[in-house]
Amino acid sequence: MRTLIAAIAVGTILLASAVAGCGKAGDKSAPQGVRTLTLKLAEGIEMKLALIPAGKFKMGSPETEKDREDDETQHEVTITKPFYMG
Repeated sequence: MRTLIAAIAVGTILLASAVAGCGKAGDKSAPQGVRTLTLKLAEGIEMKLALIPAGKFKMGSPETEKDREDDETQHEVTITKPFYMG
């Protein structure tokens, strides 16, 4: 399941990168301060994407979190370039 989710995320990133600048930016339904991009894929079919900014964050769960699994080791992740994700 995680492999499928990762493949979908990568496909979405590649699609967004390929069409950056197309579609409609600034979706009014998005939370304030979140930059969005709407792609028109076909008649009546749209894909809404949110901008993920470059930066650093901690991924995973702290060891003290209830119901934490062994594969949730907390570590720092660096995003070097911003990208759009659906």
